Formats: sequence, C-alpha cells, structure tokens
Amino acid sequence: MLIFSFAFFGLLLFAVFYHSRVYFFRVNQDYLGEKNSISIKAICTIGVVLYHTSNTVNCGVLFLPIQTIGFLMVAMFFFFSGYGLIYSLNHKKDYMKSFVKKRAIAFLLPYCISLIVYLLYYSIFSEGFKFSRVILQFFYGDTVVRYSWFVFVLLQLYIIFYFSFRFIKSKKTAYIIFYILCSFVSLNCFLPHWSPATIAFIFGALFAHKQLFFDKLFLKKSWGLIITSIISFAVLAAFYIRLEEDINKQYFRILVTLTFVVLIVSLLTRIELHNRFLLIISDVSYEIYLFHGLVILILNRFEKLQTIPELYLLIVFGLSFALSYPISRLLKCIYHSGLLRNKIQTK
Repeated sequence: MLIFSFAFFGLLLFAVFYHSRVYFFRVNQDYLGEKNSISIKAICTIGVVLYHTSNTVNCGVLFLPIQTIGFLMVAMFFFFSGYGLIYSLNHKKDYMKSFVKKRAIAFLLPYCISLIVYLLYYSIFSEGFKFSRVILQFFYGDTVVRYSWFVFVLLQLYIIFYFSFRFIKSKKTAYIIFYILCSFVSLNCFLPHWSPATIAFIFGALFAHKQLFFDKLFLKKSWGLIITSIISFAVLAAFYIRLEEDINKQYFRILVTLTFVVLIVSLLTRIELHNRFLLIISDVSYEIYLFHGLVILILNRFEKLQTIPELYLLIVFGLSFALSYPISRLLKCIYHSGLLRNKIQTK
C-alpha cells in the first residue's frame, strides 16, 4: 500500500535530515569535511540495504528508483574512499608508514569474521555449497559473503595506492602509476556494476589531488552545478533505465555515476548533514555492508514476514544493525587495546 511507502520514506527522510543545516546565501566551506563525509557514508549504507532488500520483495512503485540505480550508493562510498586516501596522504604526516597497520586490521578483520559466519551458515543450511568457492571467489568474483565484491575491488585499489606512494620517490610519477593501475582495475572488473564504483574512486582521488581547483569550481559555481547536474542526471537516468543490458549500458552506467557524484558533491556545498542517527550508522557501516546479505538470506526463509514490504525492510535493516553493532564494538575494543597493533609491530 502506498500509505506505508509514504510513511516509510517520510520517517527515513526525517531521520536523515534531522538537525541538518541548509546554506542558501553562502556556501559550506567544509563541504567534504568530516560531518558530511560521515553522513553520506551512513546514507549510502542505508541505500545499499534498501537496494538489495527491495529487489527480493515486491515493494511498489516508490521503490523503483532504488531498485534500478542502487549501485550509485556504492559509487559514492568509493568516491569518499578515494578522496580520503589522497587527502590523508597530503595532510597527515607519515601516513604511508602506518597505512598497512591501520588499514589491514580495520578492513580485513571484519571481512574474515563475516566469512566465518557465512561459512557456518552455508555448512548448516546449504547442502550444495562447495568450500572451494572461498578460493575461487578471488578469480571469478562469485563472493561467499553476499554483496562483498567491493571488498575485493577496494583491496586491489588499496594495494595499488600503497605501492605507488610508499616505494616511488617521485610523487608525480607515483600519481601517474596510481591512476593508470586504478583505471586498469576498472576496465577489468568481473561484473559491469563494479566498474562505475572504481571510476568514482579515481574521481575521488583526483578531487583530493587537485583540491584547490575543485574547491574553486564547486564553491564559486555552486548553484549552477546543482541545477546543471540535477537536469543532466534526470535525463541520463531516464535513458539508462530504458537501455537493455549490453556494453552500451555499461558505458552509460559510468556516465550516470559521474553525474550523480557531481550532483551530490555540489549539493553538499549548500548543506551540512549531521545527527546522532547518521553518526551511529556510519560507525558500523562496513559491518552492515558485510552482514545484511546474510540477514536477507535468513529472512527469505520466512515468507510471511514479506507481507508488508516496508516493515520487512525495517526488520532487515534492524537485524543487520543488531548483528553488526556488537561485532564492530568488539573489533574496536581489540584494536584500541593495542593487542593486534603490538603483534604487528613486533613482527
């Protein structure tokens, strides 16, 4: 029923934009700062869960945009990942020396835990599951942890980043090699929706690399960029939805992705997103990405829960958060206790 859909989106919009500030007569100078980046990270997490969940049940017409172009949420996450890497490289002292130590634990440990949980689930409920998939996923992209393809793509991009800027003395040469190798990853992705996310990562890295140029462009031409990107995105998205799945749609997907990123970034020059809800979701966003697929797998066994799709979406997200939060807390306690860091340092 439409009333449930309107109520669902109304509640969601209130939770997202509560306590936000809108700038009509001046720009938000810190438009890619911590508040906005954390908030966008949380919004993308919600969008990805809605995208995957809404494609498993009949949610009605209001969910059609999410069901069609949900990949854009991941693209924004990749944009901020690329931006954050290069920004940290240019603003944090000795960033590369501690990169592996900090990133390896925060990135790989949650994935390893989710992989163990998934393997336990498959060993109990999936008779046809073959453990060889754990190895084969590195070569064919058929991930054991549902929807975790981004882990393998980001891992490649992180490795490229590390070797480019850790061992190449000339920073100019390091940037050239970094962009070339990232582009190679983008062109050789297993699945078509991987490539736009990688392009968004490269754009985010370029944005931080040429920060002064982009600041001048986005801050001085703010309203013009907003209006232009809204119109461009609407037109491109309409064409994209009508295209059949082929090589042309793959290229079009990249164009839609870049337009969407420009739209969101330009909107951030006029708004400051920040509230407790977004902060909490952002804090466990990575774990939610990893575990929400398992929650969907389990709940799909109970068809009666899907009677009211909007309620089902809330249940999926609620259980995903309930599963992710304690795991996230535990991992943070282990890391901050210094146990893992001391082991790495002694090696």
